[in-house]
Parts: sequence; C-alpha cells; structure tokens
Amino acid sequence: PILILGARHDAVTPYAWTQRMSAAFPSAPVVTYEGTQHVTWIAGSDCVREIAERFVIKLRSPAGNVTCPIIRR
Repeated sequence: PILILGARHDAVTPYAWTQRMSAAFPSAPVVTYEGTQHVTWIAGSDCVREIAERFVIKLRSPAGNVTCPIIRR
C-alpha cells in the first residue's frame, strides 16, 4: 500500500509533484498539509502525524484523500 503526503505550499517540493504521484498511483490516498513545511510528516500537524503513523505502524490508510489545516504557532 502507498500513502502520499504533500504540503500545498512547500517551496522545496512543489505540490504539483504530489499531484503527479497521485496520478501515478490513483488508488493511493493523498494527505495534503495546507502549510509550507518541507517534511510534511514532522510538520507539527497532529492530523498528518496521526495518519502517517497509523499507516506505517498498522498499514491502515484513510478511506480517501485528507486535507490537514495549517498549524499556526
């Protein structure tokens, strides 16, 4: 199974790359973080972290695409 993570406003890895990966693996859910963080998993978003850890530890994917809000500190 595949889970795709991407940040919509990442200056290093453009979100267009996330969209290309999604097109290449259409059955893989996409987790979109609305922030600018480059490393999405450790961006500080509990939403992203919980989904990613559930996938890695239990191989449980979300039922569909998920959008996680930006974290404001």
